[in-house]
Amino acid sequence: MLQLLKSSWVRSAGSGVVTWRASAGLFCPGTRQASDTSDTLHHPSPSSESQVQPVRVCSMMHLPLQSSPEGLDAAFVGVPLDTGTSNRPGARFGPRRIREESLMLGTVNPSTGALPFQSLRVADLGNVNVNLYNLQDSCRLIREAYQNILATGCIPLTLGGDHTITYPILQAVAKEHGPVGLVHVGAHSNTSDKPLEDKVYHRTPFRRSVDEGLLWRSSGAVKA
Repeated sequence: MLQLLKSSWVRSAGSGVVTWRASAGLFCPGTRQASDTSDTLHHPSPSSESQVQPVRVCSMMHLPLQSSPEGLDAAFVGVPLDTGTSNRPGARFGPRRIREESLMLGTVNPSTGALPFQSLRVADLGNVNVNLYNLQDSCRLIREAYQNILATGCIPLTLGGDHTITYPILQAVAKEHGPVGLVHVGAHSNTSDKPLEDKVYHRTPFRRSVDEGLLWRSSGAVKA
């Protein structure tokens, strides 16, 4: 299903503090206070240990790596797929590059002062194990992975990946919640039918989603 690194909870003896760490030897700055009055994640101020280091396993925004979405409010998920594109490949490397760039981000929004990781439990679930030799099978693997995540109540935050991945993700979301609203911002509508005689690739995800009733309609038909 997902190519994930297992994480574990490590309790400091007598301290009442639980540290959320990935496999042994990995540094994860997030800590969780185990008390009767607090159930939030706390991220310490940057230090020499928490800055970007070339030998560290890369997770989104230094978040803990976790193998299961159980107990999470939201989670980052990579979908390294680009076999659905008809022009420029390379989107399979998107999740890796996004994670690398995110290491320079802080945990505090400098404009609003918001601290999202103190009110939400968030982790990085790694990448969906797609099949780069078979686009249809990749869609199945993505759909099943997202169904498992959504079934726990966790909200997936996707790192793509070419536009094809939107289709199986919407299939999983609609199965869990029914038809959903969609805000699409992009240079192309991705509502083609089958210009290359194939109904599933990066130019067709929203057409397929409309055909299958995955998107909520305010009135009448959604125009493609």
